[in-house]
Amino acid sequence: MVTDRGVIALQRKAADHLADAGYAVSEVDVPDLNKVWQLWCDLIMTETRVLQQDQMLAVSSADFQKTFHGFIALANQLDQAGYMKAIAARSGHIRNWMTFLEQYPLVLMPTTVRKTPEVNADLGGDQRVKDLFWNDLRFISSMNVLGLPAAVVPVGLHEGLPVGVQIVGSRYREDMCLDAAEAIERKAGILTRQLWERR
Repeated sequence: MVTDRGVIALQRKAADHLADAGYAVSEVDVPDLNKVWQLWCDLIMTETRVLQQDQMLAVSSADFQKTFHGFIALANQLDQAGYMKAIAARSGHIRNWMTFLEQYPLVLMPTTVRKTPEVNADLGGDQRVKDLFWNDLRFISSMNVLGLPAAVVPVGLHEGLPVGVQIVGSRYREDMCLDAAEAIERKAGILTRQLWERR
């Protein structure tokens, strides 16, 4: 995974904010995110191809179609048996994460590991789509397929662009995610005020 040192430094700062607020913070390995991300990509693109692709392509712009085909290239197109196996695999990943969250009730992780993407970043061709979603935004996509609650909070600016973190919790513990996000916001400040002042 390619990362940006400045972005990672802000994420570590968010961990420090939590520690200052009384949270016990440990740096640990999480259950496999690579397979979870690929599972997300395979499931969402198979569902889209089967249920929506024709309608979407009939009414969408050339830019959208370019990005869409970039996504299709990242996914394994699943047949009926493959889809059922993927759903079963998702259950296994959820079980692994639920077990992990029994020991670590909250997980602080990046929204992106490099600087916030530029406008129309996903229009840069198939390789840019892959770099963006497989590398930079892998943590967001992976959590989506697991159905776990997450709160996102800004922590600062890097090269003039906002950087956030996400706090992931176990099922039905949105309250814990929001409490931790609030603890970070109390230390980091409300970033939108800084952004509006630049207008």
